[in-house]
Amino acid sequence: MTGGLLTGKPVVPADFILLVNSAAESIYAKEMRDMMEATLSFDNYRKCYQAPNDPSCFLKDEPRIISVTSETDRVTGMAFPIGATLFGFGKLYRDYSPEQTGGQQVSQRLFFTRTPGHNDFLLDHAIVPLEVPPLLPKRSRAFDENLENPQARPASGADAQVTPIFATGEGPPNEWKWWRLNYTGNPTKRSLFWIVKVPKQILNGHGDIFNPAARDMMAALFRLSNVLDKGAAPPPEITVNPKPRAVGQPLAEAATLAAPAPSPDEMAVASPAPG
Repeated sequence: MTGGLLTGKPVVPADFILLVNSAAESIYAKEMRDMMEATLSFDNYRKCYQAPNDPSCFLKDEPRIISVTSETDRVTGMAFPIGATLFGFGKLYRDYSPEQTGGQQVSQRLFFTRTPGHNDFLLDHAIVPLEVPPLLPKRSRAFDENLENPQARPASGADAQVTPIFATGEGPPNEWKWWRLNYTGNPTKRSLFWIVKVPKQILNGHGDIFNPAARDMMAALFRLSNVLDKGAAPPPEITVNPKPRAVGQPLAEAATLAAPAPSPDEMAVASPAPG
């Protein structure tokens, strides 16, 4: 992928790449994301989310790489930093300047001793519970619902893009759990490389990656890379900018934005009945 960028012939080996509980130094995720942010342009014609019974389109990202990490993954969250710190003992690291970090000086050591999912300067999404679920799921399994009926909540607060939602669970739809994928980064510096924190109800620890809830989440993330299929329309083109737009994303600790605005159906459910 890097060679393709440098030669002007972009090569993306798949429509979508999912990394689960990455155990690599986060410096590599930062460098790849910075390069993608600075050099790649993606066609916008399919960056559209269509909520059920709503003809309008909402602007969304078009992720190509998503790295998800469990909040309870102690292998990458605790063991890895200890080993990496011991391995790097005595090494010198340069600092990122306040101009690069948005106001504070950060040592590169942090990016060599932390994995992407445990580096608050790289996290840009978080999966959190959806307080009021949709009223009428269309499928009998959460996996199929996520894959065949992608949904989102309208943009709200500081974020100009929609908030994707998805379900996990077995059995009747009223027993499913619903989640929203909050954007926690800088709304003006979005990336095609997402780094996502996942609650233990979906991913619990380092090795629990193919449980039913995790598979439901994977179906939803896969669908995010191509929400609307326009039939015979050609796939979006990838082009290389002749001049990089920037040196990459400024570093800033993740901070959850305002919760997405509820849909009219949610408002109806949340409002108490008269009398």
